[in-house]
Amino acid sequence: MNPVRLFLVHENPLHREALSRSLEAHAEVELIGSLSRSQVANERLRRDGVDLVLVDASIEQEAALEVTRNLRRRFPGLRLLPLGLEGGADVVRFIEAGANGYLLQDASLAELIRTAVDVYRGRPPCSSRVADMVRLRIVELSRSAPRLRAPTVALTKRENEILEQVADGLGNQEIALELGIALATVKNHVHRILDKLGARSRREAVRVAFENGLLKGVARLRPRRRPPAS
Repeated sequence: MNPVRLFLVHENPLHREALSRSLEAHAEVELIGSLSRSQVANERLRRDGVDLVLVDASIEQEAALEVTRNLRRRFPGLRLLPLGLEGGADVVRFIEAGANGYLLQDASLAELIRTAVDVYRGRPPCSSRVADMVRLRIVELSRSAPRLRAPTVALTKRENEILEQVADGLGNQEIALELGIALATVKNHVHRILDKLGARSRREAVRVAFENGLLKGVARLRPRRRPPAS
């Protein structure tokens, strides 16, 4: 298996260099580069084929959130993994900003490597408690935000099934395993659901679906099956 190509965004030069050297010693990952937040603002990360960006959030968390949002807007397909979070509430904020996973302050280097590989493979390391917080936050936003009315839509039975899985917090690969269908098929269904609901993101699609009665409540978290190692 090819190593996951990482890029590190860290504000502290000493810590950035130390973590970079530690990452370079592991065959599972390949460090493409490392920069501060101000430097990465103008960096074309896709130029070097970066798979995943590590964003340090232990210093100036609000600035790290903004970096995460900006990277998500500029590179929609890029995996983003914030480091140094304090707990569940912080995790929810970064997931809302576009992060694909998270690493807490007390995590080890081995956990960082394992989490980066899991996130790259589409296995977000999200505990059931955090998953519940994310879904409840979506419902909270749907109640407080201006109501968006979806056009009159008729979702197919399969699209409804996939919409429920999306509301449950599952990624495309997990949905494919859950329903026993191809990953490409899931992606096509998700695109059609977004188009039908007039939504720009999965989160917005869930919110619009709740507002229009397509989802009746917060679904119970089902046990997840991990995809086989490749």
